[in-house]
Amino acid sequence: MRLASVVFAGAILMGAAPVFAGAHSDYTKSFPLQSLQTFEFRTQQRISRDPLANNSIWAENIRDDIRTGLMSRGLTEVAAEDMPDFYVTYYATKR
Repeated sequence: MRLASVVFAGAILMGAAPVFAGAHSDYTKSFPLQSLQTFEFRTQQRISRDPLANNSIWAENIRDDIRTGLMSRGLTEVAAEDMPDFYVTYYATKR
């Protein structure tokens, strides 16, 4: 009976894990964001023992979601040689 209680409690905690997911962005509040029109993803290499941080499939999904969100707001993705207005980078990890 005690084992069943522990398993049930673990299942509840695992099911609630997505509730604790979050995002944070940082920018200067006084910057005129409406002046930006083009962006490019900047890849950053991080050494991590976290399987989420090193998962290329999840990284591509995150990048696609960010790209879709920016393009839906009228921004255009450009190549590095076209000098974008800003760069996008992100880190993923689990806690």
